[in-house]
Amino acid sequence: MRTRLIAVAAAVLGPALLWLAVAGIGGHPLTVSSPDGRTIDVPLPTVMLFALVFSLLGWGFLALLERLLPRRAAVIWAIVATLVLLVSFAPLAGEMDTGTRVTLGVMHVLVAAALFAGFLRRRAS
Repeated sequence: MRTRLIAVAAAVLGPALLWLAVAGIGGHPLTVSSPDGRTIDVPLPTVMLFALVFSLLGWGFLALLERLLPRRAAVIWAIVATLVLLVSFAPLAGEMDTGTRVTLGVMHVLVAAALFAGFLRRRAS
């Protein structure tokens, strides 16, 4: 459980640190356009909240799989998590500048990398 908790923390802190580097220190505003043409800012608390919620959902799904299908849980989780990551890139096709698109894409990968590393880590026998 400790390893998975650390993975969740890393999944939240990674994108937060990237946001701080790009938007905070770098001064590049992370903004996207909604379908109706409004400009929407992507603030740090939103980044952290989304990372936390999806990390906890991933952990819960893995825990459920481990109870129901213990031998296949890791493989099923990895496949579903990979599909979720790929689907998460779809909104990046919307209206935003290249810097924002790359930053948000890297944030998605940081969350996924932390969760894969922490959730699928083999336990010592």
